[in-house]
Amino acid sequence: MKIIMYHYIRDFKKTKYKNIKGLDVREFLNQVKYLKSKFNIISPEEVKWIIKNKKSFKKNDCWLTFDDGYIDHYKYVLPILNKYKINGSFYPPVNTTLQKIILDVNKIHFVLDRVKDKENLINKIGLFYNHHKKKKWISFSKLLLSIKLKKRFDDKNTAIIKFLLQQYLPKNMKKKIINDLFKRYVSISITKFSRKLYMNLGHLKELIHNGNEIGMHSYDHDRLNFMNYSQQNYEISKTINFWKKNKIIDKDFSYCYPYGSYNSNTLRILKKTNCIIGLTTKVSRVDLKKYKKFELPRFDTNDFPK
Repeated sequence: MKIIMYHYIRDFKKTKYKNIKGLDVREFLNQVKYLKSKFNIISPEEVKWIIKNKKSFKKNDCWLTFDDGYIDHYKYVLPILNKYKINGSFYPPVNTTLQKIILDVNKIHFVLDRVKDKENLINKIGLFYNHHKKKKWISFSKLLLSIKLKKRFDDKNTAIIKFLLQQYLPKNMKKKIINDLFKRYVSISITKFSRKLYMNLGHLKELIHNGNEIGMHSYDHDRLNFMNYSQQNYEISKTINFWKKNKIIDKDFSYCYPYGSYNSNTLRILKKTNCIIGLTTKVSRVDLKKYKKFELPRFDTNDFPK
């Protein structure tokens, strides 16, 4: 069985952000046609039934998943799913639906879209790092030499920028740099930009009304494996309580780990809830019988014809 992961699906003829890594809506339409001709696209409810009843998947089963709660999923994905009478699972972080923030990961994406000279961007990050680093830290030049990355879809400099701003640098330093770069190159109005980028609760309820699932993707889209047990438990509980309060979930939900980040504590916590599925970013098909239901791998949309 194959699970396919989507993020940005946009009409690139209409957006000014031409360099965002995403799928054009026309490519998505073509891909849906291809998938319908080659696979059996099963609904989230069918996936849950198979897992709850400890059944086996079929070789040509396929499940569509959409991360991060973008408004484009409502504008472009939903009409296509409805047209072809198929359903998928959508994973918005709680905070984006309130439309008062922009996720750091998205700020980075839009900065990268605006700045063509990636080496210059790395140098700006380096200036900030060297100015604020502690004595025991290595210099930025040595840090760059130590970075060894293999990314499937990013060039070297883009991968370095994402690594520094998403993982390596201390949290407060990362946020300061990301916020400064976003204001300089993209927008100073966070709320206005957020409303144009993410779905709200009304959009999510319409997705549910049309037979789709809204699953967990954390509250703030932070890396779970950077948290201790208590912090993860609070993050996960806060997310579940919000969705239940707003009647987005009831029971038997799935959890998509932000950045594919989780650990044994995550699994221990989720097993105590009504969560029955966990989605990773590991690239592989799902074993038909011996699958680990809290560690299901996914393919990227780029792994399939468009």
